[in-house]
Amino acid sequence: MWGQLVGSVGTFDLRLPVCRIGRISAKADIVIQKPWISALQCTIALRGGEGIGDKSVWLTDMSSNGVYVNGDMVGKSFERQIFENDEIYFTKPSLHTPNVEPTFFRFRFA
Repeated sequence: MWGQLVGSVGTFDLRLPVCRIGRISAKADIVIQKPWISALQCTIALRGGEGIGDKSVWLTDMSSNGVYVNGDMVGKSFERQIFENDEIYFTKPSLHTPNVEPTFFRFRFA
């Protein structure tokens, strides 16, 4: 395990070099079965060399409705480097829609 997502719908260990997160198990390694989550919401990838200081973590937005890091939208098919304690939202942080739970995580290195 190289990282964790700790959040509103549970804690998930990041074990694969590229972890796929989404609603459909055929497309995702980490499954969040909520109707507002895309079949493939995003990927989180560990990149870099052998040393701990050589590694970086990148999130790629694959969703229909957007992924937000620290309140900023990433954008479909775009990627963004994430860091320890960054907040990742699968719902718009400021949006309060009936029947849609805020779905968010804090990223942590293991």
